[in-house]
Amino acid sequence: MSKRRVGVYIDYSNVYAGARDAFGLTREPGYRGNVNPLYLAKRVALQSPGAGAPPRRDTHELHLTKVFRGAPDPARDPRGALMEAKRAAQWEKWGCKVYRQTVNYKGDGTAEEKGVDVRLANTMLIDALRGEVDTVVLVSADKDFRYAILQVLDETQVEVEVAIWQAIPGGTAVGRIEIRPERPEAAEVPFHPLDRTVFGRVEDKIDYRNMPVPEGWRGPVPDMQWRPSSNRR
Repeated sequence: MSKRRVGVYIDYSNVYAGARDAFGLTREPGYRGNVNPLYLAKRVALQSPGAGAPPRRDTHELHLTKVFRGAPDPARDPRGALMEAKRAAQWEKWGCKVYRQTVNYKGDGTAEEKGVDVRLANTMLIDALRGEVDTVVLVSADKDFRYAILQVLDETQVEVEVAIWQAIPGGTAVGRIEIRPERPEAAEVPFHPLDRTVFGRVEDKIDYRNMPVPEGWRGPVPDMQWRPSSNRR
């Protein structure tokens, strides 16, 4: 009997910010909260949903891992842009597909992601419609994704699961994505609660400052050595 092909779709900025909030890392250096997307994908693909649920390696396999995130503009933030390019290049070497979109900058200079969630939702639905996967796991706490989940459930036979962090005492908790606001009679999609122990296993601790410049990089190559007081992400 063939195993079910699991596709994992990671809303990276939501995962990063959620980890910092859930596990009391908001006062820690900016790199705390980053995760290894392949490790995270394997965790949710090969473990049954639910707290304390058993592994499912005998019935499921990780088929694809897709990561969606914003990326700094090299002209505005050359150091941050190069760091993210190095990170994405490493992830793709591991077998992840990384979708990056340049962030927009407000009048005050702050960066804002635009279109990342739409791209994730569309990609997840297209993969399901094309029969690329049998199960999708969406890793995000963004409630707007409920509409994408409903489309997958309505238009395909693909199973849908969701995953988010579970906050420690003192951390900021967020609710899971639910479909009941739109479908009160429907059963909720299965849920992977990811606790502090899981985060410890999937946290990305690589120092990308020392990684080589990715092939095809066309932006400036700034000094990647931060001062001790810096907040590298």
